[in-house]
Amino acid sequence: MMNYLDILDQVRAHVSSLFHTNKDERLIYHNLLHTEQVVKAAVKIANHYQLSDHDFFVVSIAAWFHDIGYLTSCEKHEERGAGLVKEFLESKGADPELTSLVMNCILATRMPQRPVGLLEEIVCDADLFHLGSEDFRERNKLIRKEASAFAGKDIDKHEWRLKTIMLFESHHYHTDYCRDLLNEKKEMNLNELKEKVIKDDHEKSKEEKAINSVLENTDHHPEIAATGSKAQLMEKKENKKEEKKKK
Repeated sequence: MMNYLDILDQVRAHVSSLFHTNKDERLIYHNLLHTEQVVKAAVKIANHYQLSDHDFFVVSIAAWFHDIGYLTSCEKHEERGAGLVKEFLESKGADPELTSLVMNCILATRMPQRPVGLLEEIVCDADLFHLGSEDFRERNKLIRKEASAFAGKDIDKHEWRLKTIMLFESHHYHTDYCRDLLNEKKEMNLNELKEKVIKDDHEKSKEEKAINSVLENTDHHPEIAATGSKAQLMEKKENKKEEKKKK
């Protein structure tokens, strides 16, 4: 019989070592800190459901390995994480059934999430626990910075907010525990995003109207034309757009 606590200590050391030895500065969010936060959330949810030692081990090790695939590539990282945990567990003599449960928990975190059974639901909810947390705003900033780093260009803040809203509206927590614990704050975080999008649209519309008004009047009002050519005003308009993207 496996010593679950001993193996989990080895998992913690192994995953930490992988993140340190394969450090990628672009992984501003999907790093060891995020992994530790997901493990903490998984343990919190698992304790609520008073899982057996076996099931607690399954969700814990899945949480540790769920994003390890990011160390090689963002694409299909769940499949690589499942492969790596399979290698690790086989080296520890784990039975195939346990290994399969852990792998399925990791694979269930693929978007859109479609977990089957409580164990997969716990890992999925732990992975997106931050959507309903107090520090969602800060974490979302880190995810955007990471996406920008991998894209090699700054991602427009307004565009990012719209995509995040789509994520919120397509996502739901799977366990009743997380729905009760996180849904209210998640709704508040979503409303805050929507308010910012409305404000962005209003400011953009107001600014464009002002610039267009000036452009329309340059031919009729020499005193306006004297402050700058149409070309200069158009350049100013484009510069404003670029500044908005960088904020």
